[in-house]
Amino acid sequence: MDNDESLFSSPKSVLGLIFFGGMSIYFIYWIYINIIKDESGNPNNNNRNMQNNYQNNNLNNRNNQNNENYRIIKQKLSINMSLLMRDSAKTILTDINYIYELFDKLSEYYNLYLLIYIEDNINAEKIKENVLEYLEPIINDNIIYEHRIVFCTSIEGMTAIIRSLDPFIHIENNNYIVVQLIRYINEFWFVKQNDEKKEITKKIEADTNNAKQNIKELMDKIKFYSTFDELLDKEIKNK
Repeated sequence: MDNDESLFSSPKSVLGLIFFGGMSIYFIYWIYINIIKDESGNPNNNNRNMQNNYQNNNLNNRNNQNNENYRIIKQKLSINMSLLMRDSAKTILTDINYIYELFDKLSEYYNLYLLIYIEDNINAEKIKENVLEYLEPIINDNIIYEHRIVFCTSIEGMTAIIRSLDPFIHIENNNYIVVQLIRYINEFWFVKQNDEKKEITKKIEADTNNAKQNIKELMDKIKFYSTFDELLDKEIKNK
């Protein structure tokens, strides 16, 4: 008897061949079910799903990148909130609906920072609580974040904070702050009913720190508006 006959005549050899053949068929069947066809019987559907997922992931990545770029493009805009406060104690603000609409429009293009000057040092904490409660609808809707609302107890302190914040644009109605920071801030939007352009120009010219500066270039940094409505018409509605 030769080697081939002894191989197939042995019961163990026959069982081994059957087992090997069965495992091969099972492996081929597994590849067919899990890779070539899905449960619905559509050929290569898993591959298409993988490709679609890859495309969707790329699209999401692009969207995230665009959103990130948009966040980067939005510049800092700081506002002296005394512009929107009515009484001498600085505890009553303008109508909340007007402020909400105003900040909502500005926040489309800028990251907003509010600076609030509190004259009453004794009741400063209570005033702070009242103001935050008043601004709660704006904070809750993420138009402005609470950590971007800064309270100051002196004009000098507010001036220092604005310079440290280094906003792209600062909205102001105090000519002292404008004169002090005109060399450092990119642009001012000065909102006041009284025309103070001549007075501000004189103070900037008289400031010895500006001796080496071009006064016209400094004044060109300031845009004058009599009301916030006028400011919005000129700066926001045309964007």
